[in-house]
Amino acid sequence: MFGSEEKIPLVSIARILRTHGVRGKVEAEVLTDFPERFAKIDRVFLEDPAGKRQAVILEAFAVHKDRVILKFQDIDSLDRARSLVAWEVRIPEGEIMQLPPDTYYDYQLVGCEVLDLKGHPLGQVREILKAGESSLLVVRGTGRELLIPAVAAICRQVDVEARRIVVEPPAGLLEL
Repeated sequence: MFGSEEKIPLVSIARILRTHGVRGKVEAEVLTDFPERFAKIDRVFLEDPAGKRQAVILEAFAVHKDRVILKFQDIDSLDRARSLVAWEVRIPEGEIMQLPPDTYYDYQLVGCEVLDLKGHPLGQVREILKAGESSLLVVRGTGRELLIPAVAAICRQVDVEARRIVVEPPAGLLEL
């Protein structure tokens, strides 16, 4: 790994769950809405749960049900593959797929401060829950947890650079 790469912002595209076979392959949970991206990349970063990074070459991939099977260069044994369980497969943030306007990646919303139209803080987005085709912002703060639908009619202003979301919740939503 090169020193300057330690500071590159990365985005997770998969999480290694288990080994696959005995020749160094791993099975991973897909964390991207664009699994076809594995065909377009050759270099990725592996990051362990403590945040240590390692740049590796992605030699091969295959989609298997709702998972992906990955083979990395120089990872050729069951023991070496087993040591990667729970690591994340990450790419530089600058290489993410571009989204349509007013569409955001979950990681861009997590951590944003949520305010009502009058500027009163409601809390911070802690996670995104998927509910079929829609998503809910899990907002924690002011002693409670709020579930706010992530739709334009409610989320009036989303500024991921300022880390702020202004919402106009319908009557009664904040009392649930």
